[in-house]
Amino acid sequence: MKRKVMPNRLKYARINAGYSQKDVCDISGFISRNSLGNCETGYEYPGNKVLHFLPGLYKVSLDYLFCEDCYPTHDDFVKEVLFLDDKSIEILKTLRNQKVKLDDFKDFLLNLIEEDKDYAYKRKKK
Repeated sequence: MKRKVMPNRLKYARINAGYSQKDVCDISGFISRNSLGNCETGYEYPGNKVLHFLPGLYKVSLDYLFCEDCYPTHDDFVKEVLFLDDKSIEILKTLRNQKVKLDDFKDFLLNLIEEDKDYAYKRKKK
């Protein structure tokens, strides 16, 4: 695994989330301001505990902080690559949280497609 965190991404994610370095240190209770500053400038590598904590606080993915992708969140990736809107993403998350089986979801989508075809056919006939 790459052990490279882009220091600018740490700083950008913190600022974008609306936190000062002091805020992050106060909220975490275990990160010192000096250590956070060193991580953001590239002088120090953040430890596992910090790498586990910061993405949740900043609401970004660890992949983003590790420069594995250019999307701050997985939702941003889904929106841009799969062309889904916020409502579609929320529906999919709800299905996942309710542990809906993929086969059931597939059947549901196929039924929607059929209904849409029937509707389009009926409208065309008018």
